[in-house]
Amino acid sequence: MNDLRRQIANDVLPLGKSIPSTADLMEEYGVSVTVVRRAVAELKAEGLLRGQPGKAVYVLAKPSNSASAHTPEYEAIMGEIRALRGEMQSLARRLGQLEDAVGPQ
Repeated sequence: MNDLRRQIANDVLPLGKSIPSTADLMEEYGVSVTVVRRAVAELKAEGLLRGQPGKAVYVLAKPSNSASAHTPEYEAIMGEIRALRGEMQSLARRLGQLEDAVGPQ
């Protein structure tokens, strides 16, 4: 979410432009659909994005400086969380593969 906020603040995602799709965001950040939807919902609640389910989501406004400013420690922790989520998803996929290989018990 903070990365999207930064992209909006820095005009990587300018006003009126659509943000990447849910699937693209999931792949880019290695997170689940739930995490992406929650992040987009939070940015909508902040007034930065607008859109409807099943439709494109567009940049509506830029964040204030205080909304996008976080300490380096916070950013490091969030980076670790994102990495751990990616590892958990990978482990869940591997567990599913192993369970499929073994079959019903």
